[in-house]
Amino acid sequence: MGLFRRSFRALLAVAMLGAVIVSWAVVRLPAGSSGGGPTPSASASSTDPFETTLGTQPRPGRATGAVPPARRGRAGTGSGGAGAPGPTAGRHGEPSGPGGAVSTTTTTAPVGTGLPGATTTVPTTPAGALVWAPGAVDAGGAAAVPAEVAFIESAQLPDGAITTYPGSGRVDPYLGAYAAQGLAEAAAVTGDPADSAAAWRWLAWYAAAEGPGGITTDATVSGGGTVPTGALDATDATAGMFLVAADAAYATTRDTAALAAIEPGIRGAVGAITALQGSDGLTWATAGYHAVYLMDEAETYGGLVAAAHLAAAAGDGATSARASAAASAMAAGVAGLWDPATSSYDWAVAGDGVRTQTDWSVAYPDAMEQVWAVAFGLVPAGRAAGLMAAVVQHVPQWASPGASAILQTDAVRAPAPIGYWPVTAWALLSVGQGTAADTGAAGIRSAAAGSGWAWPYTPAVAGQLVVAAAGGVAVP
Repeated sequence: MGLFRRSFRALLAVAMLGAVIVSWAVVRLPAGSSGGGPTPSASASSTDPFETTLGTQPRPGRATGAVPPARRGRAGTGSGGAGAPGPTAGRHGEPSGPGGAVSTTTTTAPVGTGLPGATTTVPTTPAGALVWAPGAVDAGGAAAVPAEVAFIESAQLPDGAITTYPGSGRVDPYLGAYAAQGLAEAAAVTGDPADSAAAWRWLAWYAAAEGPGGITTDATVSGGGTVPTGALDATDATAGMFLVAADAAYATTRDTAALAAIEPGIRGAVGAITALQGSDGLTWATAGYHAVYLMDEAETYGGLVAAAHLAAAAGDGATSARASAAASAMAAGVAGLWDPATSSYDWAVAGDGVRTQTDWSVAYPDAMEQVWAVAFGLVPAGRAAGLMAAVVQHVPQWASPGASAILQTDAVRAPAPIGYWPVTAWALLSVGQGTAADTGAAGIRSAAAGSGWAWPYTPAVAGQLVVAAAGGVAVP
């Protein structure tokens, strides 16, 4: 969501970022449940902090300035959302000081997850430049998938929707897409068809919830079902991630009947995206909010590529061709954002055409925007490895959620806990840095366990970790 604006980036970052719900004033960021999954530990709040902290406040940071407000954190991302107030978005344990030290925490495993309840020490300092030595293996990767799936399913409602956290009364389809993608990929790891079935249930919910223009908005939980709120942080990235999750489910199951059932939703999502696409190939966040964010472009591009696959499989050649052409145009548009002066992509374009350069000292949004572009296949192979090397150099603490980093909240850049960013592991996997990816994902899992899987560890973060364990996303 183009992870990480409602502060969608607020929610996502909130949901994904960690103890920092950082409003990314410049980036648009990137469920209670009756499911049968694990119950969060007693130390973990079952209340969605986004509800109590933000309430019905207007989305911050969008009204003024040439630079678009930062989005809310991505799903799986580690920061709070753009414009999101307070430290709600912080990942797990709060750092004890500017250095990001986190105390050892004794936790009780969520019931039924199989996760260890032993005392866990959360990483206390930035990991430093990761050593990409061959041979290291993330022992917790595949082994942790069943517990991560159980956590996601504990937030799934009878109608298939996934709440922002088990017991929460809020549903965010952008965050839910990352969770559903994780469920689909989990089936490939565990061989359990129940995992992919849960993913298809979410996809069916999303498709059924699509309104005019192919847009699925946020919702509240009511009577075991959901009621649309009409609010949405980003149309392009939300639709894109629905398509990515659908592609993962179909790739795992080849279930043509399930695909046919959501085919109208696929066409609707493609229509929602292309309605926002300009002559430069890039998409606005929403019809009423004219700003372009690199993260959102990445998620939207991934969705268009996925839609081309899905529509072709469903026999809809027209939609497949439309999605493929839109993806090609978007790739060309993003290529035009490359800035030789910073050796990175400009990560935002305002409605008046003013572009925002990357400041490598800022972890989010600046550096993490680059991660999404790599993870979703928008960066040429010859450039992707160097870009990820720069990310790891400038943000070595990406896998230590409680470590301090510079994050942007509206117009303010300040140190804060960096939060959860599992998509960084996807990007590292895509450039052949498997050891770094596995080591980082293991660090994130350790931090989550140290917090008792408390908010802002979310189903979206869990889904991103599952995808990392499954080898990342396939890029064109």
